[in-house]
Formats: sequence, C-alpha cells, structure tokens
Amino acid sequence: MKKLRKKAILLACTTTMTVCMSSVAMADTIKLSDGTSVDLGADVKAVSLSTVMYDKDEYGHKTEAEIIKGIESQVRDSLNKKFSEKVGSKFTPYTGPIYTGVPQYYQLQGEDKLGHHTAYLGDIGIAKEAYQYFLDQEAKATGQAPINLEMVDMALLMSGGEATQAELDRVNTHFSEFKYDPVMRAQLKEKLMTKPGLTEDDKLTYSYIAELLPLVDLKFTKSASNRVKTDRGYGLANRIDLRGDIGFGGFVAPLGMRAYVIPTKTSYVTSFGFMNDTSYDYWSNKLGSAFENSTAKAPDNMPKMVNILSKVDTQINTLAGKMTVPSQVDVTQLSHSALLDVVKDIQTQAHTEAVKKHKVDDIKETAELGDYLKDFGKLYDVYQIQGHDETGEKTALVVAVDMREAMKEIQAKHPEVTLPINLDGKVEMNPIVEQMILLGVNQALPQAQQRINNSLAKHSKPGEEDTKITLEDTESMRKVYGTKYPTYTLGTRVMVEEEQLQFPFYVHGTIVLNDSNPTLFVTLTSDVERHYVKPVWEQLISSIK
Repeated sequence: MKKLRKKAILLACTTTMTVCMSSVAMADTIKLSDGTSVDLGADVKAVSLSTVMYDKDEYGHKTEAEIIKGIESQVRDSLNKKFSEKVGSKFTPYTGPIYTGVPQYYQLQGEDKLGHHTAYLGDIGIAKEAYQYFLDQEAKATGQAPINLEMVDMALLMSGGEATQAELDRVNTHFSEFKYDPVMRAQLKEKLMTKPGLTEDDKLTYSYIAELLPLVDLKFTKSASNRVKTDRGYGLANRIDLRGDIGFGGFVAPLGMRAYVIPTKTSYVTSFGFMNDTSYDYWSNKLGSAFENSTAKAPDNMPKMVNILSKVDTQINTLAGKMTVPSQVDVTQLSHSALLDVVKDIQTQAHTEAVKKHKVDDIKETAELGDYLKDFGKLYDVYQIQGHDETGEKTALVVAVDMREAMKEIQAKHPEVTLPINLDGKVEMNPIVEQMILLGVNQALPQAQQRINNSLAKHSKPGEEDTKITLEDTESMRKVYGTKYPTYTLGTRVMVEEEQLQFPFYVHGTIVLNDSNPTLFVTLTSDVERHYVKPVWEQLISSIK
C-alpha cells in the first residue's frame, strides 16, 4: 500500500509538477507558494493538508524544505529519464529548480443559507527555468522551433471568454470517441502493461484500470477563460472556470473548478480550487474576492425547487417495489449498470489470482465479495439520484438493504438483538406498537450524537481518536401517509470532523414495510444538496407500489 501511495504521489507530481505541503493550521489569511498571502474573509476557514498527504511512517519528522527537496528530486529524475529517452545521447540532465517556494494545499470551509460548503485550494509555483529547459528539449526531439516563454506569457493572459454549448458538445463527444475506441484502449493497455519494473500485482491492477476505462464519462457544462487583475506577478491572471460531471458506469460526481494562472518573472503560479457543483457559486465569489480584490456577492436566496412530478414517464424496480421517476430526475441502479458486470469480472480474476498464489486471506475476502455480488439487485442495491436546480447539478447515493436478510446477519452475531415487529410473512404493525416505537426512537435521538462519538472513541485505533460527529437539525422519525406500504422516515445533517477537516453530509433513512421485501433505504448527499434531495426522495418513496 505504501509503495502504491508513493507511486501515486510521484505520478501526480511528474504530470502536473505539483505537491501539497505545509503544517496543519486554521486561518482566515493563508500563505501562498511565493510567500505572499491572501485574505479569504472572516467567514471562511482554511485547514492545511500536509499531515493528510504525508504519512509520518514514510516521511518521519522531516521539515517542509527537506520533504519538498526530496520530492522535487524525484520529479526531476523522472523528467530527465523521460526526455533522455526522447532526445537520446545528446540530452544533458536538468539540475535546476522545479518549484519556486513551497506548494500549499488547503481545505476551505464556509457556510451560508444552503449549509456547510467545503472546497480544496492549491497554490503551486513552477520555475520558468524548468519550463524553458524541457520545452527546448522537446523542440530538439521533434525538430520544431523552440518556444519563447514571453509568447507563452502572452498566450496565458489572452481572454477566451465563455465556451458555447456547441464547443462543449464537441469536447464531450471527443472524449466519448476516445474511451470507446478499441485501438486507443489497446494502446493505453499496452503502454500500462509494458512499463519497466512492474510486478505481477501491478500488471493485474493496470489490467483492471484498462477494463474500467470505457465506464468513465466526462461532461463539461461550463468552460470560461478571462483575463483579470491581481496583485501577483505582472498584475494580470488568466481566470479559468469549469463545471461538469465525472461519471463512472452511470454514477456521476458534479464538480466545479476555479483556477488562476499567473505568469511572474521567474515562475508560473497556479491557484486552483475544486468544489461540489452546488458550492461553485459560493466559492467562485470567495476566491474572486481573495485573488481579484473584488467584492464577494451576498448569497442568493434559497434556490427554486423543480416541480419534480410534472412529467411522470418512467418506472424502475427497487427492492421495495416499483418506483415512479419523473423526467426531470434520473435514477441510476448499480444492479442494472455495466459497472456491476465489470466488478464481477474483476472479483473473479482477483479470486483466481489469490487461489493460484495460495493467499488465504485474499481467497476468503474475494469469495465473500463474490457471494455478496450474487445477491445484488435481490437483497442489496445502490441507486443514485441525479437532478438539478438553479444552483447546479445534484446527486445523492441511496443504499437499499432487504431488512429480513440484514436482521438474520445481525442476529447471527448478536442473538440478543430482537425487533418489536415480525418481519417473517405478512408485515403488520399494531397502531399502539407503532406509536410506542416512534416515541421510543424520538426520545433516544437527543442522545444519538453522544452515543455515536462514544462508540467511535471505543473502537478507534491509535491516531484516529480525533474523529468527531456532530448532528444538526435532526428530524423526528415519522410515518409517511398516502403510501401503499407502511413507510417511516427520519433524517439529520451530519458533520464529520477529523484533524480539523470537515465533511458535511445529510443522511436520510427510510423503512418501507413491503410484505414481500421489507426494505431499509439510507440516502446520503452533501449538506448543501439536501434542500433538493430531501423533497425529491420523499416524493419518490411515496410513489412505490
């Protein structure tokens, strides 16, 4: 695992010449790679990510300068090796700097009417000397004229404006053509599999990557490039805005990015922020205020909801019954996704490999995974809700579990656990028992946060004791009326905090007591997407027949 992490870090540094460093701290004003700082505003907190990125077992107690020097050396060696192969015996290895200053990386935390927002901000300076050297070597290898960095500076500061929908469609189409092109895929697989020094495990991993590639989707919904004023470098920067989806087997992650590319006398500085698409407006305003000295816009009013049941046209089969899905919403099912078939193929390969190498633990794990996958779509499933409103694209993951099967597994390990209702045969609940259950659950909710944190502390490993859970706006468990089957819901906002990092979620639980398949649904989305997801999900479960 450590070797894999080291390779991943080196690959990222080589391709992007970036690295994330600094000590863990919180601040309204953050230090940038060139030693300057920017004020993010009193309502934004920044937490540095160095201890998250660098394992103490591997890097020990080295200083920032020592770690950056070591990684810079690895990047330099990798680039020199690559260009030595391109240029041949005439190549002279580069010995100069790669970075200017110490690259910085932060998690940003803010809050407005939508909820808790998080983003990830990086600031990295790459030496122009390194750029010029390797551009010259590229020219040698290709026989083309050398590129002058003054021309690069001018090109970077040109304003391209916002891409049209037709231009975005062309980019999206080109990516689709590439991922489905069998020749391209074969070439990529060959390139991965023939890298020198690969172990058998490496080759197996790369074969999985090549198999998964056709399931990857990339769709841009916004692309803009504009020249703006800044206090850094020559006083100008190219501001780049991107919004879109990264998809995998029909499941998508809507993301936004705002970046500033700033030419200076000795370097190219790039400041880039990544965020959930719903948080794009919030963070683009905050970053604009910090880097462009512009005034951040006040948060807009709550977004208008889509009338989700205005055009009913689709039905899908869930564990609990048929669900009606309106045209403005998509629901992807893992049991019906090509991703599940690929996962099954990979599981079979992994199990065969484990048996061949007599790895007892791996044989057991892969066999258990195989048994679990056989029941997918019958006893378990995973869905993703996909939609949009005025603030951006919205998604939520929904895990569905057959309650009978879940209780069998729980009672096999804990025979003392019993349910107040019988899940075998026809599921019926006496109104008095129902009210007692609702009352008991709701009375226990105020102590839920403390119980969760006590359990985390009891079962945490050394170094993980800092994890803390905070529940906000916890909703009482209630019965949903007007449904075919007895249905009960509850939900809460959840803030997970670890080493000062924040991960804000909204969790919603639903029990549907279908006689044939009593089902538990657990819905998970980001805190800022809950305003869209909660009413959409409650409409969806009300439609189950």
